[in-house]
Amino acid sequence: MGRVDAAPAVRAPPPSPDVLPAHLDVPPTRKLAEDLQRRALEAAPEAGASAAATTTRNQLLHLMVERVGAIRKTAAHVFRRHPEIAREVTSAYERRRRAAARRDKARKAAEAGQANGKPAEANGKPAAASAPATPAPTTP
Repeated sequence: MGRVDAAPAVRAPPPSPDVLPAHLDVPPTRKLAEDLQRRALEAAPEAGASAAATTTRNQLLHLMVERVGAIRKTAAHVFRRHPEIAREVTSAYERRRRAAARRDKARKAAEAGQANGKPAEANGKPAAASAPATPAPTTP
């Protein structure tokens, strides 16, 4: 069976913004569009005012993040013997972030160990030092 090539799609040029379809070419629609454009230009903040507002917002956000962190750290300490309560007051995001950092560190340590010809440790921690073959003499 022969292959049939699809004809290229023919696209009509976009309509001119001055020419609206008949169902949209009504005076209230055109007036509303002009009013919305004018309001958008009037409402645009000046560059200096916008930069000052952004700086203030960032400073307040930084202060809030610091305070929330201090509160969570204090709550984690106060409820350290009650992990179910501590889990509720600490950040799930931070727990996931720390867990991901531990996994990444273990993965890098395992890769470095394999590159050096050393066996990879199961948990990413170095093996404990072995006890000496002969015990150290005790002093009387």
